[in-house]
Amino acid sequence: MLLQIFIFSLGYKKGDKNNIDEVIKYIINRFYYDGIDPAELFFFGLKFDENNKVNVGNGTDESHFNICFSTLKLLKRLENIGMFHVDCTYKIIKYFYPLLVFGITDYDRHFHPIAFMVTSHETEEKFKFFLYH
Repeated sequence: MLLQIFIFSLGYKKGDKNNIDEVIKYIINRFYYDGIDPAELFFFGLKFDENNKVNVGNGTDESHFNICFSTLKLLKRLENIGMFHVDCTYKIIKYFYPLLVFGITDYDRHFHPIAFMVTSHETEEKFKFFLYH
């Protein structure tokens, strides 16, 4: 939700709701680093091009769009024993890209999200990418 609010407010301020460059700037400043605040959003599993620039893809079949994110506080939930789940939500993003959600269900049947990924292609390859990064 934090990313969605950022993108909406940035589009409102700049007048361009389709500017991926501003999103990439946001992502670059939020990679994981030692000492990160446990509640701070960070991104992972991103690709870099030959110029060492972040490449999130453009959503085509040749260049899939992928952004994975979480917080340390959410990852700490992995210490709890429970059932793992991966699921997708649809139609919450302008271009209808699925939002993959990875989480656990505890013994009291409460779902706890761990990490998220926005992708342009819901394929077995993308699920594997998400789970192994």
